[in-house]
Amino acid sequence: MAYDKNIFNNLLWVNQRSPFTFSRLWGNDDITNIKKLLDTIPLISKGGVNFKNFEFDNTTQKPFDLIHRKVQHCNKNTYNFELNTYLEHKYLEYSGENTPNFHLGIGPDLYNQRKLTYIIHLNDPSEYEGGELQLFLNYDKIFRVPNEKGTMVLFPSFILHKITPLTKGTKEVTMGFVGGKPFK
Repeated sequence: MAYDKNIFNNLLWVNQRSPFTFSRLWGNDDITNIKKLLDTIPLISKGGVNFKNFEFDNTTQKPFDLIHRKVQHCNKNTYNFELNTYLEHKYLEYSGENTPNFHLGIGPDLYNQRKLTYIIHLNDPSEYEGGELQLFLNYDKIFRVPNEKGTMVLFPSFILHKITPLTKGTKEVTMGFVGGKPFK
């Protein structure tokens, strides 16, 4: 199979303009409201990671609107992906060595509609050690996302990313995917 040089150059262009970080997008009140919502949902353990699936509700509309505005702005001005839905929202807890190595947010079957991934830090970095979010952009370029409470990073779901192992405490994040028709 031959590679289309235009597609490769477009992917390279997108990677060079990613990711977007928004320092302290969510304030303490936003995070408190999200955590109150999450308190009503049981924690699931799978593969050493604890998580919860959730939907935003009327008490968390403001934090969702903040995400939505940033997604729309970045997509309009940089990515220009066909987006039509938020596919899922998750709360994740990371501790110890149970952190994912480099992986993609996109894949076959149900995962082929994912276009953009957002991740927001929910707790203060003084509560844990390690747990750095890293994105592999080009060849040897790794982007290190600041572990600042309330900060959001937004990037195409086809970018490799990982959380480094934690040596102390628990890191809490919320993440989600914005989707559309599968890439062609």
